[in-house]
Amino acid sequence: MIAVVACKVDLESSRVVSTEEGKAFAESHGLSFIETSAKTGYNLENTFTNISQQIYDKIQSGELKMQDGWDGIRTGFSRSENTVRLMEAEVERDGCC
Repeated sequence: MIAVVACKVDLESSRVVSTEEGKAFAESHGLSFIETSAKTGYNLENTFTNISQQIYDKIQSGELKMQDGWDGIRTGFSRSENTVRLMEAEVERDGCC
């Protein structure tokens, strides 16, 4: 599933591509379009929910098929614990996000 996700929508004064241009690009390529802001949280949950729903719908309709060994959609993975531990990484912050 591919979607055009415009980010940093909270920085209106720095905008290079208008909403209309983004929508037109997405539409011309048969993609969905949504604007987001990690800073304010605007549309973040909606973005993941919409893309997840589109993938689910395509699986249900048979348009996408889950199969092991493919890097796209997988049926799951085995793990020895009931929890998934994320590796801690140093992240350099510059005041953004």
